[in-house]
Amino acid sequence: MKIWLILKAWMLRYGILSKTKEVSRMSNQRLKECEKCPESKVSSILEIIGEEGVYTDRLFCGICKCPCVQKTLIKSESCPIEKWGSKK
Repeated sequence: MKIWLILKAWMLRYGILSKTKEVSRMSNQRLKECEKCPESKVSSILEIIGEEGVYTDRLFCGICKCPCVQKTLIKSESCPIEKWGSKK
């Protein structure tokens, strides 16, 4: 992912930018594919929530190493093994 797309994805993820219903629907459909993909991996990351650091489990792509939630929010992105996205 390009740097500006990564930034946009994180801003969408955390509500700094608002998601349209279309983007939410697209992301949910894509995430369903990621969740059942054998290449997806769960990893704990440290997130700052309010004033606290909390470890949470997040789904990452084992191939491109992108966080699945953020990657699925960007319309122009695609799965590296073509399960969803613009290459499909």
